[in-house]
Amino acid sequence: MNLRFDGVFMPYCSVYNPGSPTIANINSGVVIVAQIVARILFEILFSVNKNRQWSTETYSLSTRFQLEENMMTIQCLRIYANVSSVFVLVQIPVFIYLLSISPDMPKENYLAGMELNHQFPAYGIFSVFLIVRKINS
Repeated sequence: MNLRFDGVFMPYCSVYNPGSPTIANINSGVVIVAQIVARILFEILFSVNKNRQWSTETYSLSTRFQLEENMMTIQCLRIYANVSSVFVLVQIPVFIYLLSISPDMPKENYLAGMELNHQFPAYGIFSVFLIVRKINS
C-alpha cells in the first residue's frame, strides 16, 4: 500500500488485500485451529510426562536429575504455549474484524488499527517476565 501524507511517501508492506479479505480470513481460521490442536496435544503430552512414575531403582541419580530438569523446561514451555494461545486467540479475531471494516475506514485509521493490533513486543516482554517468575519460584 503506497500512502502519501502531505508529500511524505510511506511504503507499507502487507500480504493481503484489504478490499478482499477472504484469503486472510481462511489463513486466520487455519492458524486458530492449528493453535487449538497444538495446545491440546501439548497438554496431553505434558500430563503424560508429569504423571509418569520414575522409579528410584531403575534410573541413576543423574538420569533422575535430568528428568526433573526436563520437567522444569516443559513447565516453562507451557507458559509460552499459554501466552501464545491467548495472543493468537485475541489478535487474529481483531485482525479479521479490521479486515472486514477496512474498505470503509480512512487509510490512516486502518494503519493505526493494524499497528495497535500487532502486539509482538508486549508479547515478548510479558512471556519473558512470566518465565523468569516461574524459574525464580
